[in-house]
Amino acid sequence: MIDSKLLMKNLDWLEYQFQSYSSDKNEKFSRGVVFFSRYSVLEVCGWLEMTTDDILLKIYKTKIGEEMSEAKAKLYIHDVFGLSNNSFEKIFSNVVGFVSLRKLEISSMKADYDFLKSFVSQIFIKRNEFAHTYSDCENVPIYKTPGNLKVDVKRAEKILLKMEKKFSK
Repeated sequence: MIDSKLLMKNLDWLEYQFQSYSSDKNEKFSRGVVFFSRYSVLEVCGWLEMTTDDILLKIYKTKIGEEMSEAKAKLYIHDVFGLSNNSFEKIFSNVVGFVSLRKLEISSMKADYDFLKSFVSQIFIKRNEFAHTYSDCENVPIYKTPGNLKVDVKRAEKILLKMEKKFSK
């Protein structure tokens, strides 16, 4: 699993910048607040994609006893158009199996798994919205502050670690 320490440092810095810009009551306010909020979403999405790929490759190696070939990794992990609102389950079921995911949904991890699916879906919808729109920065609502995203990332990381452990058995 990709360590979140660097992501957390980046989110801390973005939160500091966000707070300093949000306390400024001139033009700098709207541009800075929107920029730092958008950038934090992109950072979290990048970390989620890298972490998910890493977890799945480790699960495959644990279960099969060998590294996944580049062709299989491309087919089943990397070329599923990245992590998105609908592909989270698809990417995991390619490696761990649909039945295993269903068992997870009815296990004691159901609430955690539901949160993770919802979090991934929501943040990637926002990522796509932010990445494919241009705004004047004056009337753009922010998604979450970098500090609020840190809380969600910490919870998601714990859930992903549990999933990695469970599926690597």
